[in-house]
Amino acid sequence: MYFYKDKRLRKNLIVYIKKYESTKLCMYKKLKNHNLYSKN
Repeated sequence: MYFYKDKRLRKNLIVYIKKYESTKLCMYKKLKNHNLYSKN
């Protein structure tokens, strides 16, 4: 039972990390685009 909970927890953590990474990437891209527009 504990092992099952642990597996589920790990899965949630991986999903959370992936979401966080994609959000960070999105922010970074927006920032880059903003900088490109600012230069012009």
